[in-house]
Amino acid sequence: MTDDRNVLAFPGSPAPPRDGPIDVDLDPVAPPPGAERPGQRAVRGTTLVRNAVVTDAILTAIRAGVPHSVAAALAGVPPATFSKWRQRALAHLEARDAGRPLKSADSPYAVFWMEVEKASAHSESRLVSLIAVAAQRDWRAAAWMLERRFPERYAAAAAPAPASLDVPAGEDARTALAARIDAIQKRTGTSG
Repeated sequence: MTDDRNVLAFPGSPAPPRDGPIDVDLDPVAPPPGAERPGQRAVRGTTLVRNAVVTDAILTAIRAGVPHSVAAALAGVPPATFSKWRQRALAHLEARDAGRPLKSADSPYAVFWMEVEKASAHSESRLVSLIAVAAQRDWRAAAWMLERRFPERYAAAAAPAPASLDVPAGEDARTALAARIDAIQKRTGTSG
């Protein structure tokens, strides 16, 4: 019987669903447990061996709310490698959507990236739910959500910038202010 966590797989290997709190406890320096097989290094030059353990570590961290670059680093994936995976995935998905011929070598990257996007959506949904629960106890959580979700209606209006007198050098501020007031009164047809 083989341990599926050590079998090499393409980046789209689905991660097992997680219920309850997500515990991400990976040493950012060492490769994740199981990433290396006997006689095989996890990193060969700049090409990382993509397996279920690396994929699961990245997706678990993203589901916990960690940014993509940090999730990759936690799984021992160099930023340049993760960026290449993303570029290949997006190129494949763009070609597919445009009806152009597809490179079969890029398909696993596209599957992986769709899983990354799904994990990001899961994280966002979970965080929004937490804010909604907090809003039941504290109105400020609801106000915060409204300000960000519907800023055109609920965001606090920006305070107007204070007017500048731009008083020329050597001129008395009172004289400059009186001249401005006179100019405004003449424009508006009012007098003081």
